Amino acid sequence: MKDAQWDSKVPEAVLKETRKSMITSHCGLLPEAQAPGMARIQIARNDRMAQTVEHLMQRDKTVVLLAGAEHVKKDRGVSLMMSADASAKVQVIWMHAGPLSFEDPTVADIVWQTPPVPFKDYCADLKRSLK
Repeated sequence: MKDAQWDSKVPEAVLKETRKSMITSHCGLLPEAQAPGMARIQIARNDRMAQTVEHLMQRDKTVVLLAGAEHVKKDRGVSLMMSADASAKVQVIWMHAGPLSFEDPTVADIVWQTPPVPFKDYCADLKRSLK
C-alpha cells in the first residue's frame, strides 16, 4: 500500500479512475486517504497476473485467466500491464449478467451476456450492518 512506485506503472488517468473505483466499490465507506494504497494493491495484482500469464504463454498454448471485472478491463487491467507483444495476443471476454450496458472495444473484445441475477444492494446491507 505504501510503495508509490506502483503509481507510475499506469497512465495518470487510469490511476485516478482506479482510486475512484476503490471508493465506489467499497460503498463510499473507504476513507479517501486509503484509496491510493488500495489502488496500488489493485495495480500490483494486475501486474502479477500479467507476469504469470506471459510466463505461461507458449506457442500453440492457450492461457485462460478468470478474474474480476476491474482486473480484466483492457484499458486498466491485466492486459495493460503486459508487454505489447503479449497484450496483442490477448482476447478479453467480459461476462455480464443482465441487460447489456455497453459495448466498448477499449474494455473488452467480446461481451458475453448471461442471464440476469436478482438485484441485491450489498452497500445497503453493509451500511445497515455498521449501524
